[in-house]
Amino acid sequence: MGGRRPLSAGRDRRHDGRGPYWRKGLLGYSNMDQRYEWVTIDGFNTMLMSYLGVPASGPQAPIIMSGVFTDQGWLGEANVGKPVAMRTVIRIESNDRHVFEIYFTLPGGEEILVDRKVYSRMAG
Repeated sequence: MGGRRPLSAGRDRRHDGRGPYWRKGLLGYSNMDQRYEWVTIDGFNTMLMSYLGVPASGPQAPIIMSGVFTDQGWLGEANVGKPVAMRTVIRIESNDRHVFEIYFTLPGGEEILVDRKVYSRMAG
């Protein structure tokens, strides 16, 4: 991983947000495609969201993955049934702090930040 070490001991990492909004995901690295891949599910959608890094992008920093999903109404009635581009950026700032950001681009619109989570190791 090019000098970066995940908070978990394994190659794949799961994260589980708590509170009114939650997201669960599985992050992995495809040795065949030389890219990161991430699949998530959350409390607002009935489908899985899939994000893929660019093939042969390798273990660069930050980790950047993109995908598209069909909006179910979460982004407003005008967007129901329309494709929404999404991009995830993962920054491993240190062994003790990782930042996950999710961006959406509505049809004909600008990219907006829709979720930002900071994970930090607690002393103990």
